[in-house]
Amino acid sequence: MKKITRYTLLGITSILLLSTIGYSAFIISQIKDESSVVIDNTYSVTFHYRDFDSGNIITKTITNIEEDSYFDLPVLEYENLVFSGWSLYESRSNALTTYNTSIKTLKEQYSDLNLTNNNLNLYSVINNIGKEEVLLEITDNTSNLLTYFMKTKASMFSLFNIRYVYPSTFVNITINDIIYDINDEIDLTPYGGTTLSVLVTKTE
Repeated sequence: MKKITRYTLLGITSILLLSTIGYSAFIISQIKDESSVVIDNTYSVTFHYRDFDSGNIITKTITNIEEDSYFDLPVLEYENLVFSGWSLYESRSNALTTYNTSIKTLKEQYSDLNLTNNNLNLYSVINNIGKEEVLLEITDNTSNLLTYFMKTKASMFSLFNIRYVYPSTFVNITINDIIYDINDEIDLTPYGGTTLSVLVTKTE
């Protein structure tokens, strides 16, 4: 009887021991499983830009970028078009003002930053104004406020060519905070490939 009791106790002890080991292994396994779910703080960046030759939109992706690591934004060169930088939004032309940044910096600066699947999309901002041209954004404030655009060569330009509603030559033309007379000329060469704001007002 003692032998049976001894074997029974040994069996129960073994079962309890195995159960304990099994449960411990399960707990360790769970801990390992939980610790293996590491937060992925590496990102990829996909650049969307116009092909130099075909004009088609193509993409290029760089990967394994850590959140606080800085990366360079490529500078594109076109024969007739002007590259103005990279935008976070496909439908907006406001480009980033830097050519070196990090995901962390962009997160801090843009609350609506889209990082689906840890991927950042950047879209090239291409100015359709040729390098030898200037787009004048003319705001006529001589009567009712009116804004229109005029494309011209990036060379010497006579301000007399600007049209406005007020039927008189007694107007001032303001460009880059400098006031000109309607009979003045301005050298637009430095503004090739860009949009230049022009304000026309009555002479006081």
